[in-house]
Amino acid sequence: DSDDEDEIEHFDSTDSIIASVDTAQQQSNDYLLQTDNVQTNLDNSTEAQTVNL
Repeated sequence: DSDDEDEIEHFDSTDSIIASVDTAQQQSNDYLLQTDNVQTNLDNSTEAQTVNL
């Protein structure tokens, strides 16, 4: 019985690790999207200033 419990705990912790990795990957993707948006906004600002000049 104790062996079965150990296996169950092992799988539970593995699932948690996988979920954490998935979450970290999603946060990384969100950060990259935000970075792309900032770069786009900077490009747009530069273009607008150039037009004004």
